Amino acid sequence: MENNLTTVDLSHIDGDFIVSNPTLKKMNLEADTIQKYLEQKVDINDIGSLPYRLNMLDSYLHRVSDMNTRAKAMKDYAKMTYVSQNEKALSKMTATNSNRIISAAIHEFTVTSERMENLYNSLTHACKNISIQLSWIKKAMELGG
Repeated sequence: MENNLTTVDLSHIDGDFIVSNPTLKKMNLEADTIQKYLEQKVDINDIGSLPYRLNMLDSYLHRVSDMNTRAKAMKDYAKMTYVSQNEKALSKMTATNSNRIISAAIHEFTVTSERMENLYNSLTHACKNISIQLSWIKKAMELGG
């Protein structure tokens, strides 16, 4: 016997995050602002702008660190709540199916948590890059270059 699966048109899905939780929505909007700042080109020949940029990146890094922690905690709490409220129904399913159902239920928490983790890593990398550039500039000035 052959199974016929319905082909679903997913072409309407764009790159925007679909979030219904208001707290996660605020986090993603703030992350959008930070991401735009990260995407701005920086002229490393404008030495005076580098400390300002490093300061901004550092501020964003601390904010994203907080949002990252909150997003992870919210994800864990959402999973725990969903499982406890649906324990009876989930126990009747196979582990694979129950894990899929749980993953679908907490999807927006997972996406936000992963986004904050990635943004945190990007900010950390950007801060290190500017610190290295400033150290190199300082060394060049000390050597008279």
